[in-house]
Amino acid sequence: MAWTFKAVAKTQAGEVETELLTLINDLTDKQKETFKSSASDMKGGDARGIIIYDKDGRDFQGFSTSNYVMKTYKTNTDYENLYNEVVNHINSLTLKQAQNARTVFTNAQAHDATIAIYYPAS
Repeated sequence: MAWTFKAVAKTQAGEVETELLTLINDLTDKQKETFKSSASDMKGGDARGIIIYDKDGRDFQGFSTSNYVMKTYKTNTDYENLYNEVVNHINSLTLKQAQNARTVFTNAQAHDATIAIYYPAS
């Protein structure tokens, strides 16, 4: 399992953004080449953010020009499980698919938090 994550939850979105930047800058140079980040700020709840990166810092396999597909994961309260599901999915992809994957995090008040992963079909 080469891909992993670090997550942040704070009361203010700006605090999450600052903490994510610190986490990104703490990565090795090779890990910085692979990171993905997403953040969301739920009205009436904590702002949250996640960075996902290849802890092994493997060499970039090149950009993909194939069509992309999407997979979504949702939770109401179990964010740790949500993050693990997303990282497990990224770990199930080929290295090139995983390196080209992008994430989007949404978290509306009174609705499930959702992370969508967009990645090359092949």
